[in-house]
Amino acid sequence: MNPHAIFEIDGLAWDSWKHTRLISRVSVELPTNEAAQATLEVFDENFVLVNKYSQAEGVPLATIRVWMGFGPQLGEPVFKGVLARVQIGQAKTTLIAYDMALKMRLVKKTEYHKGDSLKIMKKLVERNGMKFQGPAKPLKLEKHASMPQDEQTDWEHLMERAKEEGLVVWVREDTVFADYPAKVSEPKRTLIYKQDFTLLRDWDFAFRVPENQEGRPKKVEVRGRGRGGKRLTGVSDESSRGHQPVSIKRDLPKHTKKAASRRAQAQKELEREHAFTGTTNRIMGNGFHRDEVRQTIRIQEIGKLFSGDYIVDRLNHEFTPGRLTTGYELYRDVKE
Repeated sequence: MNPHAIFEIDGLAWDSWKHTRLISRVSVELPTNEAAQATLEVFDENFVLVNKYSQAEGVPLATIRVWMGFGPQLGEPVFKGVLARVQIGQAKTTLIAYDMALKMRLVKKTEYHKGDSLKIMKKLVERNGMKFQGPAKPLKLEKHASMPQDEQTDWEHLMERAKEEGLVVWVREDTVFADYPAKVSEPKRTLIYKQDFTLLRDWDFAFRVPENQEGRPKKVEVRGRGRGGKRLTGVSDESSRGHQPVSIKRDLPKHTKKAASRRAQAQKELEREHAFTGTTNRIMGNGFHRDEVRQTIRIQEIGKLFSGDYIVDRLNHEFTPGRLTTGYELYRDVKE
């Protein structure tokens, strides 16, 4: 069965089965801590497409949906977002859409917020017409009496709150998700060299000695002052290898050593350098696998050092006439 892709712009669908001579590529990139992105490339020598979806003063914020798979029934879309960029060449027009959180990135604001970081993040997301889903079991959070958002977009302030709490953020459809860094779990999929990704040669895996990387903290300290200028220090747990950074804070919202230590641990987990990284692409057969970031993928038959379980950090689904592929960016750590 032939691959199938649909790129819908404000309800008008560009279908790879119906517009076979027009569509040259449809891709969807799904990362963490960055904007998800969809791209449509169309042969457009008379600029019909670019004139339809742009104006003299710019590009309207049209809603984009993308479906991929095999057969006429493609299920739920793999992407929903907003048209953000238009590019043209001699014969090709490219439309690029970012996820629905684009509206959170457009306006800088100055104001103050109350409550813990998850409550503030939820407020920022919901006032932009989206839903927010935080971690299922959040750590005990500090409550802020007056947290400034100083000339920041809602997205910038949300990411600042996420980093303080050691959270990773990603956007799917109309929902902004935030959770703690993923850990290796039961693999959802196994990819075997010469069976699942031998057809594409652009795969690559690397190992870097963690203790030589600035991004792998051995221990993190948070230093600050509490009420009346009292000195406070919080310390994360300590790994057997890595460097020892110090995160200095002038003030701590909650003036306890326990709160400072909790923040230090969150920062350590968020900032650690991954020893193993890898990228691989696979050609889809008659089934489209709806993998997701943060899930575990097992890679086999690439040697003793590199074979093992990896966490998906980024996915890239790509349709070209007659072919549908999925690219994986993966990582895993050495044992402490």
